[in-house]
This record gives sequence, C-alpha cells and structure tokens, in this order.
Amino acid sequence: TPPPSSTPPASSSPGAIPDAGRWVAMLHSEPTSSGEAARDQRLAKLRKTVPDATYVRSDDYASLRPGFWVFYAGPFPDGRTALSYCAERGLTDRNECIGRYVSVDSADFDLQCYPPASAPSGTCRRD
Repeated sequence: TPPPSSTPPASSSPGAIPDAGRWVAMLHSEPTSSGEAARDQRLAKLRKTVPDATYVRSDDYASLRPGFWVFYAGPFPDGRTALSYCAERGLTDRNECIGRYVSVDSADFDLQCYPPASAPSGTCRRD
C-alpha cells in the first residue's frame, strides 16, 4: 500500500478557496460555456492590473451563481479591505471589483460589498 499523500486533491480551479470561506476582491466572471481559451485570455488581461489574480469555478462554491469562472484576488479579512485593494489599483467601479464572500454555504450568497471603498454598500462583513 502506498503511503498517504499530503498533496491535496486536484481542483477544477487553481485558486481554490477553503470550504470555510474567504472574502475576495471579485474582478470578473466569465461563463464557463465561453471555454478555457476565453478564460485564459481574461486572466491574462486582468493580471496586467492585478498580477495575483486567479480564478475558481463557481460550481464549486454554493455562495456563487453556478456556471462561471470567477476571477479574484485575495483573501481579505472583509469586503471593505477587498474594495480598498481594488481602489489602489484603479478599480473603483462595481463592474470592475466587488468584495465577495466565497464559501460552500448558499446562505453566504448575499455577502457582497460594493464600492466605493470609502463608503461601501451591501454587506461587507460576515458576523
């Protein structure tokens, strides 16, 4: 019998988020039906502004709408910090960045924090 491996199982996403959940700066979502080439092009474009951007497949997280590649940076302690991170990179519009809590709990779907970072709206903390 081979020894147990300490390597985690492969995920469909390189930026897998722990099941317990994390706040991220959500930068974009792309329908998975667009294909991997479109996903990779979008990631390359985002990394010009946000070099540490990565993505997850939304189907893996109940707090996200299924059927999308979700591009993000983080994690962050809360949504407001995620918005500040984006603002420092010139991403100040809700179409460019929102603070989003990503988890395997569908009850977390509404944990979305909207710019501006100085006076955010929505839900920016998970209590």
